[in-house]
Amino acid sequence: MYLKLNVVSSRYTAIYTAAANFKSCLIALLLMISLAGYASEEKPYQLVKDIPNPKDTGTGYVSNPQALIDVDELDSLNRLLAELDTRTGIETAVVIINDFNENEDDFTFATELFRYWGIGKGRANNGLLLFVSTNRKQYRFVTGYGVEGLLPDITLSTIGDHILVPAFKEQAYGRGIINAIQVISRYLQQPANKKELNTLLANQKAVTSGISSRTIWIALVILLSIVAGWQLSKFKIPHSKDKQKLSNLYADISDWSAIILFGLIVILGITGFFTGHIMDMLSSVFHALPSVICTVIVLYFFFAHLNLLNRLRMHYRDDVNYFDAVGKFYRQCWWHALLSPILLIIIIVQLVQIIRLKKRTRPIIDENGKPMKRIDRDAIYKGNEYLSAGQLKEEDTGSLVYDIWTSGQPKKNKLVPNPGYHYDDFEICPSCGFRTYTKPIDVTVERATYAHGGKAKRVTLCRNCNDEHFIEFIALDRLVRANSSSSSGSSSSSSGPGISSSSSGSWGGGSTGGGGAGGRW
Repeated sequence: MYLKLNVVSSRYTAIYTAAANFKSCLIALLLMISLAGYASEEKPYQLVKDIPNPKDTGTGYVSNPQALIDVDELDSLNRLLAELDTRTGIETAVVIINDFNENEDDFTFATELFRYWGIGKGRANNGLLLFVSTNRKQYRFVTGYGVEGLLPDITLSTIGDHILVPAFKEQAYGRGIINAIQVISRYLQQPANKKELNTLLANQKAVTSGISSRTIWIALVILLSIVAGWQLSKFKIPHSKDKQKLSNLYADISDWSAIILFGLIVILGITGFFTGHIMDMLSSVFHALPSVICTVIVLYFFFAHLNLLNRLRMHYRDDVNYFDAVGKFYRQCWWHALLSPILLIIIIVQLVQIIRLKKRTRPIIDENGKPMKRIDRDAIYKGNEYLSAGQLKEEDTGSLVYDIWTSGQPKKNKLVPNPGYHYDDFEICPSCGFRTYTKPIDVTVERATYAHGGKAKRVTLCRNCNDEHFIEFIALDRLVRANSSSSSGSSSSSSGPGISSSSSGSWGGGSTGGGGAGGRW
């Protein structure tokens, strides 16, 4: 009996195990199919060469690797594009995918794809590309050099806004592209393109919206910028012969920002020149003109405010007078931060410094219990009757700033030192006792030439008493003349990665200067 039960139990266990294994395999299989489908659907195309070329795959003019357009619409679109090619000679490609390289924008990726395939005839450069990314909800027309005059950017932008966008919002990708190509075909086949584009748009039941909201916003920003610039020009700074020549926070920020900005422009220019993409960069700037205008406005007011604060700092030696002038300025010009949001950083820095100044300038109580009076440093610029030569040197070097307090009867003065802008650059001199002792600096003893090296000595030096402490000698490398021929070979290289001749597929080998238009939905 026990043996029989054991056999039955073993059978049920085996059946249960087999069922469980089958269930696990089925779940794993379904999961793999789902993941494979998800991967094939959602994985972005990282490189333009990864996108299937319809000329290689035999699918006509349309690359639709993720089946975002159904079969019937795909056939209709290919027939329409073939007819457009026959009647106008314009070779048109359509690419519709889910997503692409997250580190590139639609303009860069689509333009690179255009060149990689070589859309259009080689000499005529009469190619047209419509690139659509459904996940990013972006489209981009790219025109060859020979098509830019026939299909201006504004024309393609209008077609995109009124034909593509409404259909794409309904996820009717095939219908939207077919309607857009029909409008382009009719527009191109008009005698000398004299008829208005709106006539064709009306036939597609599209409604024009007049001036775009983006144009209105840009015009408003430019108008506000003109008003803000006029306001800056009206803010007068009193003229003074005695200006502080010492560097300050605003001058340093302005200088370093300008150097970094100039360096980036130079690097981009050199890169574009040696890779052959300089025209593409200029074209990108032109096509992103609204963004460029906004960037210029932001940077202009950033540097303008820094320059004004620097001039105020050079004029007012007394911190109280300086921050009073800054407060007056920002009570009038606070709204400039709407045009240049990075000004908020400067404004916050000013507020923090004003709070610290108020704590620092609280009246000191003398021995009689009466508040002492703080001396206006701009009224006595040098302050010889209050400060010694060493203390004046500390202020000149920026290591310390003195607040001078005085009382009435009996007359008594009190000096309160505060850290200056260059406080950390100096130490207390062991000889004179003032904070005018530099950190180690290199002083050239013998200049280097092209024939031989030079020599410098590393020392610490007091700017007040000129006490010098020698640390070591340093050898300076001899000067080397730049080799002008070292970089000449790079300029004759090919047109760069991602740009090839018509050997990639059987397109005509056309090229583009980046003309076209794009948008979102």
